[in-house]
Amino acid sequence: MVCPADSPNSRCTMGCEAPSSRRRREAPAGMQQRAAVVQGPIALVPEETTIAPPECPGECHEHAVCNIATKTCVCEDGWVGNGVHCEEKQLDWCSIITCDVTAHRRCRNTPGSYACECQPGFTEFNGRCQVSQTYQCSIRLRALQFTPDLEDTQTAAYMALVTKVTQTVEETFLQTDMSSVYLGISILGFRRGSVVVDMRLHIRESEGTDLDPGRMTAAFRDAVVRQNGTDLDIDASSGEMTDFDECADPDDHDCPIEAVCVNTVGSFTCRCGEGYKDESADSPGRSCIPTGGEFPMVWVAAGSGVAMACIVGAIVMYMCVRKRQKQGQKSDSAGAYAFDNVAYTTAGEQSNYGNSSLPMIPINSLSYTD
Repeated sequence: MVCPADSPNSRCTMGCEAPSSRRRREAPAGMQQRAAVVQGPIALVPEETTIAPPECPGECHEHAVCNIATKTCVCEDGWVGNGVHCEEKQLDWCSIITCDVTAHRRCRNTPGSYACECQPGFTEFNGRCQVSQTYQCSIRLRALQFTPDLEDTQTAAYMALVTKVTQTVEETFLQTDMSSVYLGISILGFRRGSVVVDMRLHIRESEGTDLDPGRMTAAFRDAVVRQNGTDLDIDASSGEMTDFDECADPDDHDCPIEAVCVNTVGSFTCRCGEGYKDESADSPGRSCIPTGGEFPMVWVAAGSGVAMACIVGAIVMYMCVRKRQKQGQKSDSAGAYAFDNVAYTTAGEQSNYGNSSLPMIPINSLSYTD
């Protein structure tokens, strides 16, 4: 039924629908309107619109899901990271790959692959691992300004600057009297301050060549000045060479667990620990053998076994003694009970034991000797 539009004073006694031109009102912003069929005038019932809050505070990585309970992003299986940034989990190639140790190489995992790099104390030069000394230094590039992409080793900007710095430092060292012993550098990273380059310098061991860090610093700075700072505008006051401590990090030396790493200027050495003798032919401290000819743990295990046997034997002996004492106590108690509670008959009473024609003698009248 429709209420007459021409009769504003009319009343409907049944539910009706009002013409939109006369009765319909728009709901306030953010509300939904719903028309209800009621008895009497039409009523508009506003209904609030519910907007679900975001489940996770940030956008999850494409290989991550949002954990509703913790409201955090979690990387999928096979991926690692904080959920906002996820990287594919790498296979441990070095667990199945063996590098040529006779060529002084060891395995190192790389993103998606592996590399057989030179062992600590060696640097690759012309395809071979050569004995080297390592120093560390930092140089400042005044021609550049640090950018965030230089923090990520996988960006094109980072790799391009590594190549440029490597070439520039090599050209600089070739201008010094140390060009014959220069093997290369390893870039560790970049940081702010125009651009500061942290690196390691690898020098070939050579008799008759002064490898004093102070002398190398002076030679490098003089070459920078002669080249007018190069196109990277290297700060000539930077580039101080200092000794690199290989023993500070187990990844930087190859001393076995039985040996102690000893840092030296430019290098390190391994020394077998107490109770071991060094049987290394070329590299000190790499083959440490127990001085007794057998592994010390064998003696420790044997001593522990003897001690345990003694303890077990003592426990068994103690238990046997205790058991015998308890059995003796039970026997004494049983005997006392029999003597104190035995029944006997008087003369003339029938007995179940022995000759019934003989009178029973009270047991208390008998005397015993031990």
